[in-house]
Amino acid sequence: MKKRLVCLFLMVCVLLTGCVPQKNNTMEENRKRVVVILKAMDSIHWMEVADGLRQAANDKNISLTILYPKQESDTDTQLDMLQDAIDSQPDALAVAPCDAVAAQEYMVHAREQGIKTMYIDEEVNAPIGMPYIGSDNTLIGKMAAETLQTQMPAKSGAKVAVIAGSEEQTTHNRRVEGFEEYIRDHTDFELTEICRVNNSSSAGARQEMERLAETYPDLDAVFCTSAMMTIGALQQKKRGGLDNIRLVGVDTQSDALTAVQDGDILAMVSQNGYEIGYRTIETMVDAMNGKTVEEHTYVENRVIIQTNVKSFLSEYYKEGRET
Repeated sequence: MKKRLVCLFLMVCVLLTGCVPQKNNTMEENRKRVVVILKAMDSIHWMEVADGLRQAANDKNISLTILYPKQESDTDTQLDMLQDAIDSQPDALAVAPCDAVAAQEYMVHAREQGIKTMYIDEEVNAPIGMPYIGSDNTLIGKMAAETLQTQMPAKSGAKVAVIAGSEEQTTHNRRVEGFEEYIRDHTDFELTEICRVNNSSSAGARQEMERLAETYPDLDAVFCTSAMMTIGALQQKKRGGLDNIRLVGVDTQSDALTAVQDGDILAMVSQNGYEIGYRTIETMVDAMNGKTVEEHTYVENRVIIQTNVKSFLSEYYKEGRET
């Protein structure tokens, strides 16, 4: 196991939980304690996941600690946080692993310690089955490909590409697999290339978008497997005057939805981060109470295009999010 960052863990716990006067110490001590470790907090998606976690923890009277590395490529830092969380012996532990394979050993160890364990946002085929809360990412990839087929002008042999996140994350891999499968089985599109951006950053996507446009001057569309990368690709699209390239992305990030409304992004496949966070706490509570929980808890995914984005936003923000 890696060197543990106990001081860092305790410091982050203080920062996230704050100092709240305790009217009843006995009640506080009896609260179930859970830890959730996310991939990062550098995008609206992760902020919304955290909002859902906090709201559900408040509603269910759960003591919640949220931890995360600086960015999604900080695998070692996240693994250290995961080990520290296990050592603190919470009642339940959920993680969205930066490296799906590396996290498995830790999660199996946590379960052996009697901690209720599950994966959030990142579905992992662990040696011991653990509940997963998030999107059906293979379906997301298929929905993105179908959207390109139905929303782009009819063109035989249209050229498409993918800008995806790290191969160490099953989320991005399954979105790519679903996209590839639909393209192969239902279209005559040519899938020219699948690019990888290890930290799913907008800067990395900008670079890949620039390279793709230079390599394939007749490129018709690009599927980006996260909103951050979609925004990066859009920035390069505007900078390079690439109006002929349609973009499809994932997540309900407000700046990306505004770009859909303006016609700069063809479509986004929704992923409700707030719901993922809220349902994670609900699942943890059920598990701590001895209830049988589903192996997969999938949130709804919808295709958002220019004609329905206003109604989607109106419905989406009814749940209490801030614009």
